Formats: sequence, structure tokens, C-alpha cells
Amino acid sequence: MRMSLSAKTLTKAGSKAAKERGLPEKLQKYIEARRQSKAKASTKSATETVTATKPKRTRLRKKKAV
Repeated sequence: MRMSLSAKTLTKAGSKAAKERGLPEKLQKYIEARRQSKAKASTKSATETVTATKPKRTRLRKKKAV
């Protein structure tokens, strides 16, 4: 679908204004807190998986009869 030139200009101006305003302070704090909690969870789960897994057993191959 095509967008009219006036609508396109209006959308572009709105995007530019929003970019200049930036993110609200509370939203920035929320994003940062979420990022930190995800980092903690990923390091915690990584250490748990390393200790929880059993060492892999290798299969012995049968020798061919000559």
C-alpha cells in the first residue's frame, strides 16, 4: 500500500520528535533492572547446567574379526 506524501511527512516528523524526547526515566530504570535480572539468571543457570550434567560416556567399538 502506498502512503500519501503528507502522511509520510507527518509520520517522519513524529518519529523525529519522539527520538529527541527519548525514553522516559522510569522506562529506562525498568529496562536496566530487567537487563540485570536476566544477566543474573543466565549466569546462575549456566553454572547449574555445568554441575548438573553427567560426563558423557564413550562407546567402545567392537573389533572386527579377521
